Amino acid sequence: MGGREIEASGAVSEPFGIFRGPAPTGPVVLTPMQYNERLPPMKVVMDALSGRQLFAGDEELDATQPFIFYLTQRLGWDPRQIMSRPQWRVPKTPSSSRTSGYPVDLAVFDSPERCGDPEHVRILVECKAPSETEGIDQLKTYLALEPEARLGIWFNGQSHVLVYRLNSGFYINRFAPVPRPGDPLAPAAAQRPLCYGDLIPPPNLGEIFRRLRDRIAAQDSHVNRDEFILHDLANLLISKIVDEQQGELDPQRPMAFQVAGRSSATSHAIHQFFQDVRSRLSSVFTDDADRLHIDDES
Repeated sequence: MGGREIEASGAVSEPFGIFRGPAPTGPVVLTPMQYNERLPPMKVVMDALSGRQLFAGDEELDATQPFIFYLTQRLGWDPRQIMSRPQWRVPKTPSSSRTSGYPVDLAVFDSPERCGDPEHVRILVECKAPSETEGIDQLKTYLALEPEARLGIWFNGQSHVLVYRLNSGFYINRFAPVPRPGDPLAPAAAQRPLCYGDLIPPPNLGEIFRRLRDRIAAQDSHVNRDEFILHDLANLLISKIVDEQQGELDPQRPMAFQVAGRSSATSHAIHQFFQDVRSRLSSVFTDDADRLHIDDES
């Protein structure tokens, strides 16, 4: 999805861009009359992985190409183990040909040497504008038809959703970070996620807050003053209340406040949820720069 491959004069034969050379001076805007009167204006861009020129719409420009950069430059995935163009295709039935299958924006394989081998495809990525629900349903279909894939990622240029395929079905996580090379392609410990029905009232809530304050003051590498500690605890408490309210309305929804494997992954999920709560409760969080100060271990 997102971009159509084209043949154009001056096309390069070697991959370029963010990996192996300078990018073009800028995208070339084509009007509808130049290629199809029924289509909106698009741009000609180079795919950062393959070096192929594409007619690119907003999905390609705002989601697919930025996500390639994020995977390779921020998370450390080898660009040689990611396929963008030609697009990886998922067979529509177990016995049908891949040639006429569903095209996937990005496919990640377990090693550069096995890129393109259906026995070693691990992650399927869809970068598109449809609703989150449609994107998740589409990834579920792809994962069911691609027996070796373990994880689907939906990205719309602003937010992402992870769709894990488990033996028992699918597990959706909107808060966990995109995995790095070597991370398990499964939820933390592959266990059932914590939902609202699993929560139990604490025997002494005041004692829990006292222990939290003492632990942060003694061990946190970022803050040790009470005004900052209490500020963060208040923000976390508001976020936790919102999380439980949403969980009560949707008991099958995994809670945002739960262990997500490594401490850094748990911290990332909590920070992302806090930012979402802050944006929605503008009457409570009047400062857009408000943030959590405590470190990942806390």
